[in-house]
Formats: sequence, C-alpha cells, structure tokens
Amino acid sequence: MNDTLQKQTNLRDELARTQHSTIDHILNRLIEHRADIMDVLTLDDFSSKALITTSRSESEILRLTPQVKEFVIEQRTLEAGYRQLLLDYEAGLTDLINKFSDLKERIKSEYTSDSHLQKENKVNNTSQKQNEQYWAAFFDELPSDKLGLKTPSVYDSHYRDFHMGIKGCYIRASQRVTPQTIHAAFVMKGSAQDYLHSLKEQQVVIEKELGEKLYWYEGIKGETQGQIKLKYCDVTDETDWSDQHQWFVRKFEKLVEVFRPRIERQN
Repeated sequence: MNDTLQKQTNLRDELARTQHSTIDHILNRLIEHRADIMDVLTLDDFSSKALITTSRSESEILRLTPQVKEFVIEQRTLEAGYRQLLLDYEAGLTDLINKFSDLKERIKSEYTSDSHLQKENKVNNTSQKQNEQYWAAFFDELPSDKLGLKTPSVYDSHYRDFHMGIKGCYIRASQRVTPQTIHAAFVMKGSAQDYLHSLKEQQVVIEKELGEKLYWYEGIKGETQGQIKLKYCDVTDETDWSDQHQWFVRKFEKLVEVFRPRIERQN
C-alpha cells in the first residue's frame, strides 16, 4: 500500500511539474506576442506610409478628384478598423495571460497540498469500485457467448475493449461518472489504423447504416476510435444498469454489423 501511495505521489509531482512547465511556456509566449502587438500600436506612423492617407490633410483631401477622395476615405476607414482589431486582440491576450497566470498559481498550490493527495486517493478508490461493480454486473448479465465477442477479464477501468477476432480491431464499451455517460465505439489499434482512410471515404454510407453520426478520435495510446453518440445516464444507479447494458448490446451488434465486413474485405 505504501509503495502504491509513493508511486501516486511521484506521478502527482511529475504531473504538476509538467503542467507548470507547459503553462509557464505558453504564458511567456503570450506575453511576448502581446509585446509585439503593443510595438505596432505605439508606432508614430502606425498608418502605413505606403498609403496616401497619412500625408494628406483634410483640406488637401477636399481638393482631390472624387475617385481619389473616395479611395483616401476608404483607406482611412480600413486603417481605423485594423487598429481597433489590434486593440481588441491585445485586450484578449491580456485576459488570456491573466487566466493562465491564475491557473499556474492554482496548479502550484493544489499539487503541493497534502489534502490534494488524500482527495485524489479517495476519488480513485471510489472510481475503481464503481468500475469493478459496473462491469461485474455487466458480465453477469451478458456472458461472452451472448455477446459473440472475446470478453476481457479486467474490470477496474472505466472502459472495456472486446476483440472482434480481427487483429487490432475492438468494440469498446465505456461508462463515466463525470460526466455521467455511456458510449460505444469501434476501435483500431496499431497497424489496424491503416483502415481509417478507407472508412472515412465511406463515412456517409456508414452513418446511414448505423443510423447515427460517427465521430473519429485519435487516442493517446496509439489508437483511433469511431465513436457514436454518447448516452447520458446515471452509471451509479444500479436499478438502471440492466437498461444500460442492453443499450450496449444493441450498439455492439450494429457496430460489428457495419465494420466487420468492411475490414474483412481489406484483408
């Protein structure tokens, strides 16, 4: 247990350092960028010398031909608009800099407090318990012979991947407490992601067969997900679990029906 807590502490500290360093880098770039904008705004000859508007007085403009007068007025309007745009941009940068500065301080104070680790451990334990209970109930109700997919044996994650019998291809079931949702997805890992281009070309037809929109996401673990619409529901409500599990079954069947033949044709 002590080793686990030490590992969590080390990971927490490493995350804090990474977040702090990243935000510090972004903050410095924003400040540099704002300085560049201010340099432009404070130039004496802000209006470009290439435009005749800066070298003409009002009396001179009145003596110009209508065509040239119209051009001068138009250029002055453009210059005024450009200056206002820069002013608005600078104000936005200032606001962003202030927000990143606050975030930097919050991360620094949050990750250096002992109470954060206790809170984090409590959340992790609650989440793990929820995962274990949810998937145990899921597989009690829906054993592998009913699903027709290879059933995973580990229950402690918020999602479960079911192998389709095709290398690198899975159907994923996911449940989350925050936000309270469940969703199903077709997942390609490793070299199976080579199928993505062909599948995207068939996007319209695939969505028609699924009967709903399909959203592609590139995961952080060398995978790509074809995710269908989330279902919002309370995953901690055990009285609703059976309905949620049946929802997964319907989505599994549709995803396998749509994707399996397309992948098999490419092998």
